[in-house]
Amino acid sequence: MTITGLNRFGEPRGEKGLLRVAYVAAGSGTAYCGACFHSAELVRALRQKGVDAVLVPVYLPVEIDTQPLPQSRIFFGGISVFLEQYIPLFRWTPGWLDRLWNSRWMLSLVGRLAQSTSPEKLGPLTLSMLAGEEGYQRKELEGLVWFLRKELRPDVVHLSTALLVGMARVIREELKIPVVANLAGEDSFLEGLPDRYRLEAQKLAATRLAELDALVALSYYYAFRASDYFRLPGEKVWIIPPGVAVPEGQRGGNGHGREKAQRPEISLGYLGRICADKGFPLLVAAACQWARSRWEPPINWLVAGRIEPSFRKEFSQLLEQARRVGAWVEYLGPVDREGKERFFAAIQGLILPSTIPEPKAVTAIEAVARGIPVIAPAHGAFVEIVKQSGCGELYWPNEPDQLCKTLRQWVLGTEHPVELKADRVEQRLSSVPSNCQAGDEAHQGSVTLDGTLAKIPDSARWDSPLCLAEIRSDLTQEPGGQLPGGISPGFQISGEGNLPAFPRLGPSYYRAERMAKQTLALYRLLLSGREGDSPRPA
Repeated sequence: MTITGLNRFGEPRGEKGLLRVAYVAAGSGTAYCGACFHSAELVRALRQKGVDAVLVPVYLPVEIDTQPLPQSRIFFGGISVFLEQYIPLFRWTPGWLDRLWNSRWMLSLVGRLAQSTSPEKLGPLTLSMLAGEEGYQRKELEGLVWFLRKELRPDVVHLSTALLVGMARVIREELKIPVVANLAGEDSFLEGLPDRYRLEAQKLAATRLAELDALVALSYYYAFRASDYFRLPGEKVWIIPPGVAVPEGQRGGNGHGREKAQRPEISLGYLGRICADKGFPLLVAAACQWARSRWEPPINWLVAGRIEPSFRKEFSQLLEQARRVGAWVEYLGPVDREGKERFFAAIQGLILPSTIPEPKAVTAIEAVARGIPVIAPAHGAFVEIVKQSGCGELYWPNEPDQLCKTLRQWVLGTEHPVELKADRVEQRLSSVPSNCQAGDEAHQGSVTLDGTLAKIPDSARWDSPLCLAEIRSDLTQEPGGQLPGGISPGFQISGEGNLPAFPRLGPSYYRAERMAKQTLALYRLLLSGREGDSPRPA
């Protein structure tokens, strides 16, 4: 996106006159996480669209195991933030001293040690970070603002999570530029805080978020959930689902690496944190039921991801339980990007049995963008991902029997056993245009903020024609009943119990190019509203 003229500082915009965006991303050290992956994918996709997007990591490094991206030094280093919170002396130490413990190798080490830190231990620190210039990390905020003002000089600042909103007020006041923040599951973190901190943090975050120029929800589900939780004005919340870059010709379902003489006919995968919340016990229950029932075809269950430390004992017990009944469950360990591509190449379907509503479900998006069907519960972002991509099946949440029933119907397709092969995946997608022309036409208008760059209504209701009876019948073959608790927590359902009738746009809707188009359209809108502002002096 080339913009002629001067930026807010009275100088040419970015590299070669391009729009410059500072994408401030909370890093996780060496741990692979969906939020870091989304940050890297968005920055890369924006740069391919001609935006001078720069990654600005905070807390810990944002590890990228593909082509490197332009990154600044790390701000709000995790060690400094902790020391400033609990030891007043460190709120006044000079920058050269802070840099000793804010080096990348030191912060990566801390990131590995801090992976098991629970929200219940972070109450005071969360409040201080949300307070921004009024918190104990004021020195860190001043350093970031100085860097943005004197060195990077962006046209827009985009925060990867609403939990970074404490820094936004000073950035907007000092730089006179739009500040945007993602809404990506912050309520679950705040709900994990002790009561004496939770309510104050929720109120403080709501106040600060209302000051921003725009908020980007990563799913329709979470747009409504966050709007209710933080009492957000509907006109500021925009919906831009994540997208991923998929190498040409790369699809799942080819069984790469499997020896047919020794292994089952098909492979289904599980990718993500291994813990109870993500539904790993449900996956093992389904694998055991499949093995005990001697259903055909036999399934190889491939599991990849990091085991939560508190779940290690139960994980070993579950694997032993699967082994005793003859279920073929393989643990591949944590995977980097290259290992993840091998994982996707080895499976014909992905099972994500999360017991709690997912706000963005990036792993599901990675799968459907590759044409790999997803079997997931009908709550959170899974509903819209499966229905819009036309790539997968939904089952009644938190019911092992329903998971197994849906899985069997999906694998077999009819009353008679049918092998699930790569061509069968193609058959399931045959109703979706191969190049997703219909979907592309639907979101071409995103450049002008039409179509899929959707804004939620102030009423915060799902009011579309897909009724409860249809959902219930589709999922369970049983009439009547109530909405499962996970489908609609935190926002209102219209009197008829309606859920959204998402248009089928095809797997290509979840490619990175669409995400970049919509994000760029939002930046344009925000900048066009500030054309009358006078440039700030350098």
